Amino acid sequence: MREGFTFVELLLVLVLGTMLLGAVYETLSRQEEAYGLFNAVAGTQQDTRMGMDVLAAELREVSAGGGDLIMATQDSLKIRGLRQFGLICATDKNNKRFTVANLGAGGFVVGDSVLIYVDQDSLKAADDTWQRDVLSAVGTTTCTTTLGLSLGSLLPGGTLQQLTVPGAGLRFDSIFPGAPIRSFETVTYRVGTTDGEPFLQRVVSGTATPLFGPVPATGGFRIEYFDTAGTQLTTFPLSAADRAIVQRIRLELHARRRAGGPGSTYTDSLVSDIYLRGG
Repeated sequence: MREGFTFVELLLVLVLGTMLLGAVYETLSRQEEAYGLFNAVAGTQQDTRMGMDVLAAELREVSAGGGDLIMATQDSLKIRGLRQFGLICATDKNNKRFTVANLGAGGFVVGDSVLIYVDQDSLKAADDTWQRDVLSAVGTTTCTTTLGLSLGSLLPGGTLQQLTVPGAGLRFDSIFPGAPIRSFETVTYRVGTTDGEPFLQRVVSGTATPLFGPVPATGGFRIEYFDTAGTQLTTFPLSAADRAIVQRIRLELHARRRAGGPGSTYTDSLVSDIYLRGG
């Protein structure tokens, strides 16, 4: 007759099985936590790099001396973001028009805010200025240089456009062929709430778009400003005089993501110094 297992043997198997299952569960749990931490590390690094790339590209086009830095605090800034760039081929003072070779992607459109380079006295650099206007009409045109060559052949890829502006107070006599013209939009970077979480936001015309995040509610976006002598400017918000002498901006970005364990988060940061255009 075949004998069965004794109670002690069954109990021993049950205890050993429970211990084995517990070890397997502990291993899987630790693997899940490690995987979650790996994802958090990779995600925060990707977020900070992406955010820094966007901000660096924007700020390198900013001219503090040209008035592009509109507002500056320790955790937010407002700038004129460059969108299109062109060179003036000819001016039509009577009709308040410019023939422009647009060198950017796309083209100038009606309603664009533009900055036009006004040379004033061609023998002096100190009186050169950028004057602001708004495009009231945009059309196509042609332009021939003083050498008799088409501007389009001299600037491959440049799209010729005819731009009309209201021109109130604009010194057409001091705007010469070759003068740059650029369109811009006013952009604010700040930390704001998106879906209940703090995100670094890009704000244009009152519409906030999350750039990356979540970020720590405090200190997620920090900014330092330095003048041409390397001296840090610390009186906030920066005055117009201080904004005009900013040469370098130091950005500190922090990204936060949920890590592996319950309630645990991982925070990573990235710091970069960005020199402004003309600085």
